[in-house]
Amino acid sequence: MSESRTHNAKRNIFFGLINRIVQLCLPFVIRTFVIKNIGADYLGLDSLFVSILEVLNMAELGFSSAIIFSLYKPLAEKDTAKVCALLQLYKQIYRIVGLFIVIVGLLLMPFLPRLIKGSWPDDINIYLLYSIYLFTTAVSYLIFAYQNALLSASQRRDVISNVESILSIIKCVMQFLCLLIFHNFYAYVIWKLIYAVFYNLIINIITKKKFPQYVCKGKIDKEEKKAITKQICGVAISKLCLTTRNSFDNIVLALFCGITDVAIYSNYFYIFAAVASITGVINLGISAGVGNSIATESTEKNYEDLKKFHYYFSWISAWCSICMLCLYQPFMELWVGKELTAPFIIAVFFSLYFYIGQMGQIRSVYSGGYGIWWEFRFSNVVEVVCNLILNFILGYFFGMKGIVFATILTVLIFGVVVSNVITLKNCFKRKSGEFLLITFIYFIVTCFCAIIVYLICRIFTYSNLLLTFSARFGVCLILPNLYFLIMSFFDKKHRYYLRFIKDNYLYRRK
Repeated sequence: MSESRTHNAKRNIFFGLINRIVQLCLPFVIRTFVIKNIGADYLGLDSLFVSILEVLNMAELGFSSAIIFSLYKPLAEKDTAKVCALLQLYKQIYRIVGLFIVIVGLLLMPFLPRLIKGSWPDDINIYLLYSIYLFTTAVSYLIFAYQNALLSASQRRDVISNVESILSIIKCVMQFLCLLIFHNFYAYVIWKLIYAVFYNLIINIITKKKFPQYVCKGKIDKEEKKAITKQICGVAISKLCLTTRNSFDNIVLALFCGITDVAIYSNYFYIFAAVASITGVINLGISAGVGNSIATESTEKNYEDLKKFHYYFSWISAWCSICMLCLYQPFMELWVGKELTAPFIIAVFFSLYFYIGQMGQIRSVYSGGYGIWWEFRFSNVVEVVCNLILNFILGYFFGMKGIVFATILTVLIFGVVVSNVITLKNCFKRKSGEFLLITFIYFIVTCFCAIIVYLICRIFTYSNLLLTFSARFGVCLILPNLYFLIMSFFDKKHRYYLRFIKDNYLYRRK
């Protein structure tokens, strides 16, 4: 690539963070308005339909990840013919996936009432509402979604972030106006479909302008197609695992507890996902650079980079988890009121779930960069089975607490321990002992810090919730980072990592 990986990563992360702020703040305002002025049951329906369609999204089977991985090398080598052939394959596959989602989604419509325990708002036709969600999901596959792969693989995620930011602002403003003027949930939902159409059209225009040499034409050879097919199978199983983890929770909760509990759970998960999406910007920002590094650098260099990124990400994840532990409950009471605030144990579980889940993210960037999805097939299948069984058993007996705890167990065993063993063995030809020990040490250090900060935050409890939240936020902003900074100075390698951040991100070298 003509531009440095560090420059691309910084650019992608910077605009990605701006995009995340836009994507979190504006929908949060809209979500709050819906809860306060229309009702939590509408959000329960929203969460349920989104979860159902995320299951249908498994039809995509991870084609995008496999194609992006396949594009790294030909883009680095400027092999135009191969890039064009891969885009053509990607386009054909996505058209088929879009039609599959529409057909299967329509076939599921008669069963919608059975997925909801109790009633739903009287002014809602669930079939019409579901249809809008269905076509919003399918429209990207049917038009220009394949263009995203080219921008992502060429380290230009910043372009995607900027388009998403601008269109999200327009969408949220229009949604708010529709709710304010018409008090109509349909008018709110239809803007999701409008956003999806315009997003794909604009990405297509930009991609053609930036990369006019890449058009959808040609065919890849049989060996290449066979390799991509194998990768797709591996990604498909991995995606099944992720979908059952995030989407079936809402479905199981709806079956056992009802729409109101789904709304409460979805509010907690909304904050969880919002924070995770911010850390996810880092993953997306460095993923193309990691892929390029894997194609051009030594295995030893990439392993050292993995440990470096793992240190940075552990610090960020620990700080976010501690903030969630200390701020979840006062924030929820401020936002949705005490009646829609879950017990404190739910906040503890979500904070733990977040940290454990994030511990596998940097590892997943490298396993994806090396394209070893197929090697995860057995562990992912076992994780799917265990997660579903535990979801139903613990969800039946313990409700929301059981569902979250079931996910924590499966993520810890398979998403952290087993996945790290597989990645270190297949990517770096190393045993996983050193890396797992480092991960365990980071976890213990984080737990110790979380207990200290939480106990200190308990001191700042006032009758005014806003004052409580503000005081605790100030504590969380300073103490955990000071704690980790001091701990880092005790290790020579960590001091080097801190200097790297200072040299490459805090100021430019002359």
